[in-house]
Amino acid sequence: MGIGRRNLTAARGGGLGFSPSALPRRGMSAGARAGRWGALLAVAAACLGSAAAQPNLPIVDDVNPANGPTGGGTIITISGRNFGGGSSSVQPTISLGGAPCPQVVWVSATSVLCETPEGVGAHKAILVDVDGKTSVKNANSQFLYDAPTVIAIEPGHGSAAGGTMVTIIGSNFGESNNNPSVTIGGRPCQSVVWLSNSKLQCVSPPGIGIGDVRVFVLDQSSPENFGTIFEFDAPSIEELSPAHGPATGGFYITVQGVNFGTVDSHPSIKIGGDPCKVTAWKSNTQVICVAPSGSGQDKQVSVEILGQPSKPTPGGVFSYDGPTITSLEPGNGPTIGGTRVTLLGNNFGDAASSNTAVKVGNIPCSSATWESESSLVCITPSGVGGDNQIEVGMNGLHSDTCSKVEVAQGKCGSVFKYNRPAIQQVIPDHGPTTGGYEISVAGDNFGTTPSSLSLFVGKVACSRTGWVSNTMATCRVPQGVGATHVVVEVQDQRSGVGDDGSLSAAEGDLFTYNAPSVVDVLPRQGNPEGGQLVTVEGANFGVDKSQVEVLVGDRPGRVVHVGETRILMVMPPGEGDRAVSV
Repeated sequence: MGIGRRNLTAARGGGLGFSPSALPRRGMSAGARAGRWGALLAVAAACLGSAAAQPNLPIVDDVNPANGPTGGGTIITISGRNFGGGSSSVQPTISLGGAPCPQVVWVSATSVLCETPEGVGAHKAILVDVDGKTSVKNANSQFLYDAPTVIAIEPGHGSAAGGTMVTIIGSNFGESNNNPSVTIGGRPCQSVVWLSNSKLQCVSPPGIGIGDVRVFVLDQSSPENFGTIFEFDAPSIEELSPAHGPATGGFYITVQGVNFGTVDSHPSIKIGGDPCKVTAWKSNTQVICVAPSGSGQDKQVSVEILGQPSKPTPGGVFSYDGPTITSLEPGNGPTIGGTRVTLLGNNFGDAASSNTAVKVGNIPCSSATWESESSLVCITPSGVGGDNQIEVGMNGLHSDTCSKVEVAQGKCGSVFKYNRPAIQQVIPDHGPTTGGYEISVAGDNFGTTPSSLSLFVGKVACSRTGWVSNTMATCRVPQGVGATHVVVEVQDQRSGVGDDGSLSAAEGDLFTYNAPSVVDVLPRQGNPEGGQLVTVEGANFGVDKSQVEVLVGDRPGRVVHVGETRILMVMPPGEGDRAVSV
């Protein structure tokens, strides 16, 4: 503490004394300070009395206060022995760390006062000299200038590459340049400029994370102070190369950016929250990630160094490649569904991948199971048709669909074909040419809904089609003649036609119109030269004259009109009795 806080009294002879308030104080004008010191000297002279000079060396036993600011001006009391008798011819002199006290007051042979000079550092020896005799430095004769303190810094952050000019505000940096040094996070600044006892400037070193700012002056340093933290700028991502890749992971991604550190910063790198398999630091602007497996698009990549994560940037977005189907095993199955189809391809993610959906056409599989990055299993739903593309959707990404040309050319590996409809039996399998009656058609793969079913007798559509089940349908028979095949058409597939377009009709799909029968011919006779109009009556003649031929003997007549029970014809030339057949 300063002397102004101590209740000191110096007495000699007639008990003369002085009050501490009489001591000079910092901030006084030069004249006032000189007046105060004059008064003190007068008091000291009055105290001389008849004391005899001490022949022994001065000894310092105590210094109070033992510390003070670097600007000097602290009044310290030095207690000890052999400080002399105080005669005007033998006044003690005092040095502090080699620098003389600007003012000294002898109080008694055991006490002197000293105003500290400017200075810095700790363990400064106080030496008292009386008439050429100087005290010896001991543990009790030391003074410590207050250590430097840091109050504020500006700016509080800077590039990880260093080079930021930082202004440091504080105290006890020294009234003159004592070549102070500064560290940020334990690393020395690249350069330091002393400006005043309360201000320094420092060029920041390279670094990462955060670090406290400390000032060192001679053998003293400011204490750790995490209230004056300098923060090296967080890492920032500018570009990824590549910015996409297969779902298997395991490939290298080069992350370009800034503030990754000028030495190995052991970065932590994540893609969409999943840590890279391996990370490596390359430079302040480049780090490497071995991508983990994953799926989905627009995954934000983050780089974290010593607890500082990068912020999302447009250049830090990574997308896993979408799923690709190369083939199906098997590529076809019944319309009722339930076929276990293995999808082979790429980028199906891993077992933890979420939101995996598989569709056949637009209908979800009854179930979809992940087997590996290159294999999925779909249990097909019910359906019909030969051009159903299977689609895999995973975390917002979908497998590509083939063009119609690719499908037509058989170059699409994701097409699933429901089996073609097949007819096994027609009940009944014959009937009159008039049509208008129903037959039942038994078979398979007619579909599980009636919306896509059509039936034909030959090339003529049934006048009404009825879907009963996947294995049964009904047909209202159209008019017709002869023997023909019943055809079932389900969406784009027809029975009786192979996948290559070849005909593959079976006996079970045959329907025969009843054969024509002739009952009468009117008139029954005519001119041998022919040309007479004749009516042939009977049944099952049909209605299409292009399909009807009438023979008189072995000569054809010219058919004019055909009805189910009547034919008009022009007789050919001939003689004798001749049979008429249709």
